Amino acid sequence: MKLVENEYGYYSLGTEFTEAAKILNEHVATKLKVDSASIYLICHAAELFLKAYLLNTLGKEKFLETKYYHELNKLIDASLENKLKINLPKLRSISSVYQNKQLEYRQDIELELANIDDLIIETEALSREVFDLVCYKGN
Repeated sequence: MKLVENEYGYYSLGTEFTEAAKILNEHVATKLKVDSASIYLICHAAELFLKAYLLNTLGKEKFLETKYYHELNKLIDASLENKLKINLPKLRSISSVYQNKQLEYRQDIELELANIDDLIIETEALSREVFDLVCYKGN
């Protein structure tokens, strides 16, 4: 399988992660008040949507100059500087937990996690805005 790192690839993969987060979130057997996996999936989806947005907006060369890694706050800031029209307060609130991989490994600390339903709503709004840009090139 050849990986495609372009705005369409990022967007498509972001959609898959969003759907996986929603399925896991709605699954009764996983509702044990532990949403780490669902939150991780939705944060990763948001990361991919933001990368699709920036790649489309900045162009490949400028996008690759900046190392965004998995830093949601950095991606959000750059997107807002490039005319992203929506605020993402819930994603901002979980950014450091996501970046520090605290959702991927069990920690012996209490984490303040954003509500998964709110994160899904915010990420879906982001998805719609990115879809319009990527699929219609801003027209």
